[in-house]
This record gives sequence, C-alpha cells and structure tokens, in this order.
Amino acid sequence: MSDTYFNIRRSECKHPELQDSEWEIFYEHFVVFPWDGLPSNARGFELGCGTGLWTQLIAQRVGHIVGLDHRSEELSRARSYCDLTNVEFLESDFFSLKSIEAKSMDFGVALETLHCSPDVERTVQTCAEKLKPGAPLLIYLLFEPETPFGRLRAKASDIRYRLERKQKMDKRYKKAEVRKFMTNAGLETIQFSPVGSYWTALGYKVS
Repeated sequence: MSDTYFNIRRSECKHPELQDSEWEIFYEHFVVFPWDGLPSNARGFELGCGTGLWTQLIAQRVGHIVGLDHRSEELSRARSYCDLTNVEFLESDFFSLKSIEAKSMDFGVALETLHCSPDVERTVQTCAEKLKPGAPLLIYLLFEPETPFGRLRAKASDIRYRLERKQKMDKRYKKAEVRKFMTNAGLETIQFSPVGSYWTALGYKVS
C-alpha cells in the first residue's frame, strides 16, 4: 500500500483514526479532486469534518482549511487530535456555514455528511455559494445502481444493513439526481469518480 497519494503522505498525519481502510477511502474520495489546479495557499472548507481526519490530510496540500460540523463532541475530538496551524474547526449547521463569507473559498468538500442533512439540495447550494467562481466542490452520496440487477443487490444490502444495525440505510441517489442538484446549485463540468461504491462527484462554481 502506498504511503503517498496526491503528494499527501500518510506518515505525516498523526490522526489516530487513520487506518488502512480509511487511507484507501481517502484515495477513492479524492481521485477526481483537482489538487494541482488549486491556487497557491488555497483556502477552503470541509463540511461534516467529524473528528478531522480528512481535514488533516487535506491540510498538507493547502494554505488553510476550515473543518465544519454540527456535533460539538466531534469537534472537541478533532481539536484534540490536531496541532496544525493551518487548520481550524468551527461548529455549523448544514445551511449557514457561518463564519464563511460568500464567494470566499478556493475549494469545498462535503463527504460522508450530506446524507445527514434534512435537505441535501439546499446544503449543496449553500456550499456552492461559499466558493469563488471556478472553485471546485467535492461531494459524496450513496448511489442507486443503474441496472435492475444492481438495484436488487443494493436492496438486499440495505435489508441486511437494517437487520444487522437496527437502523434504516441512508437514502440512495441516482446519478441524474446528483447531477441535477449540483447543476441547480450553480456548479458545472460535473465529474463522477470511477471508483468507490457511491457517487463521489466534482463540480466547479460557475464563473
């Protein structure tokens, strides 16, 4: 297994939750992200940062990143795990992204959090509003397979998940749905990751 993806070194991240599986998921999430297209000392945000694992990894390649989450206990852990000077963690809901001005960010990331929002489309809209023209936004949602056989397998998987965990599986989305609400949020040149069992999608704020 490689120690380096996208010129980001696993060994330089001291986050205690960075295991092999998370490192591979990080690759799958960010394989379509335009790392080399970011401006020098780029400033951006991660919505739904949790304990700050991705935030710390991203911080190796950018000038400053703000980790946002609505769970104060997760943010407390994030702060305790991180001593990087170019990272800050702030509490925010899905719709305000408070403290971040409109059209001020060079990139945005919303991974493993949109499914928790009561209004996914509105949250994507809010994220897009914080971006400078031409800036990228990377999002992730559980996907609905496009073939009948794939949908049957997904349904069986969802039933298994509900029985094992005693909770309902997150909503699945069709690729066309993801593309539509990204476009409606003012994002263009939508691109989907070729790897991973979910829709990881990248769009750029309309100039």
